Amino acid sequence: MKEEDLVNDKFLQDALSRLETNYFQKRKYLEKIFDYDNYKNITQTIKQKNIKNLKSNTLALFENLKRKNIDVVYAQDSAEACNAILNILQKHNVKCVVKSKSLTTEEIHLNEFLKQNGIDAFETDLGEWLVQIANQPSTHMTAPAIHMSREKIQNLLNEKFGANLSNDLDELVQFSKNKIREYFNYTNVGIFGSNVVTKDGLFFIISNEGNVEHVILKDINICVIGIDKIVDNIEEALTIVDFLPKAATAQLSTSYVDCFEKPFGEFHVILLDNGRSKLPKNNEFSSILQCIRCGACQNACCVYTTVSGLAFRGDAYAGPIGVLLSYLTNYPDIGEFSNYCLGCMACDSICSSKIPIQSLILKIKSKHPKNSLIKDKILDSLTNYSMLRFSITILSKLFKNQMKFNNKTLDEYFGFDFRVFPKPNKKSFDLIKTQKSNIGLFAGCAVNIFYDDLGNDCLSLAKKLNINISVIKQSACCGAACYYNGKQSQAVNSAKKVSTQIEQYDEVIFLDPHCQHMIERDYFELAGIDLNAELVDASSYFLKKIDKNKLKPLNKKITYHHPCHLLRGLKTSLILESFIKEIEPKFVNLNESDKCCGFAGSYSIMHKSISKKLVEKKVNNIVDTDAEIVITACPGCIMQIQGFIQNKGLNIKVMHFVSYLNEILGG
Repeated sequence: MKEEDLVNDKFLQDALSRLETNYFQKRKYLEKIFDYDNYKNITQTIKQKNIKNLKSNTLALFENLKRKNIDVVYAQDSAEACNAILNILQKHNVKCVVKSKSLTTEEIHLNEFLKQNGIDAFETDLGEWLVQIANQPSTHMTAPAIHMSREKIQNLLNEKFGANLSNDLDELVQFSKNKIREYFNYTNVGIFGSNVVTKDGLFFIISNEGNVEHVILKDINICVIGIDKIVDNIEEALTIVDFLPKAATAQLSTSYVDCFEKPFGEFHVILLDNGRSKLPKNNEFSSILQCIRCGACQNACCVYTTVSGLAFRGDAYAGPIGVLLSYLTNYPDIGEFSNYCLGCMACDSICSSKIPIQSLILKIKSKHPKNSLIKDKILDSLTNYSMLRFSITILSKLFKNQMKFNNKTLDEYFGFDFRVFPKPNKKSFDLIKTQKSNIGLFAGCAVNIFYDDLGNDCLSLAKKLNINISVIKQSACCGAACYYNGKQSQAVNSAKKVSTQIEQYDEVIFLDPHCQHMIERDYFELAGIDLNAELVDASSYFLKKIDKNKLKPLNKKITYHHPCHLLRGLKTSLILESFIKEIEPKFVNLNESDKCCGFAGSYSIMHKSISKKLVEKKVNNIVDTDAEIVITACPGCIMQIQGFIQNKGLNIKVMHFVSYLNEILGG
């Protein structure tokens, strides 16, 4: 489905909003009782240890299962896994099977494979069953049918089974349960997965519906489990079992926990590799194997909660972790899939095993760049500031008031149909002459092209505080725009140019946190560049120099929006918000102040529908506060939020924290 169709699907939007709201409300309550950070640290330690021991763990489990007379197959890939299962079923002349808690079988497309070989596989977990009979993919790890409305389910069941059901929820659920129960009479074979298994062969399955308990009571049982789920001992397994429901569905615990060495009847185990064993040798991506399949990153991801797994998905898995798991299994369209990531890092913040999801997605993007003629030309100009400065001169003559082509096709391409871009500077801000200093100001592209007034506010504030700052005349963009669009060689080229300039200063301050985060986090991995200069965002830098007794509050209704890279990357945004709350008596909290505004540079061009939906949500929340002023600390956020506000004709001012400090400090 197209992005705009999903964004305009009222039921889907309501369902995703409920999913997100309910999850975080419950999680916020549990976080008061349990130390989630401690759980994350312990889970990460457990997983990292077992990743290092993946080969020996797999061998130990294989041998221990054999010792217990359990049939076990090590499957190198999905073909080997499917064929191993088919051999078992054909040996017993099986025509259908029941399945439960079997997410891993979606990775190997087992149902389709069995169907091609004359065997029906019936899902028995409600959500999985609904998407199966609808011939649709599951869209969430813990809520696979989240995209299906009650009316759609009603129509599906009536059409599929010739029923005459109303849209009463209890009636629909009871009918579905009765249908699912019938499947257990058709076969004596059950296929299931496992959330975790110890290397001595103790399996754990957690569930809420409990259907897996009927599946494992069959005469013939087949467990398909990824080798990344093997842990050393029962203590480690119980730790993961304890944390999983708290992370996945914000439950204290699940309704059922099944633990066994061998279920009743004949038992077969398929140990699935499918790319897993190659990762411990590849330190760059080995942390993918830390995933415990909780799906929390899907709930936190602003892109996923806008278009769901109907758009933001790979071969079997959806959302941020889906990109990594799809890379693991060599998904052919990984380039298209990975470019859905906006880069807000909400997934990193919530990940149950502290996987650096966003930075790994960036690495995947660089291996599979998505090309676009206009976008590529713009990115090329950012790597050469001589070319960019020439472009600024031309743009300033073309656009006197605001950036708009008055051409429907071009305006829609650049997203000028839902937001107003400011008029370009007459010349790049960084050409301004300043005195020599050991403190450098890295203005960044947004300030150099559009916001010279912000640059001047920064210099004015520094002057009031008797701080001598030298504006760095950039030879290139920081490289973030190229890197986030998969153009790694161009990003490296920019990094080398910029680092040479930065090293001339003891301290470098940034008006755009995206620039600082790129330089601070990614330069070393990209180009082996280890900077000596101290890097700091301009907002928190000046905040430390301010004498609060000399400030004069604006005394207006003010709210604050957290820039993603300042909040989750540099981790200084909360300090700024606390300061404004202390200074301004009319400060009002912004609902979802930590949610991305949807800008992310060229992302707002390539995925306009998502970008528009996110900024629309943001501005609606701002309007609800009745704020006269919105303060943030990122020029990109200002461009997106102010642009949408102006396009709507709203009288709300958006300003950078540095401009705010300059104003309240007075003359």
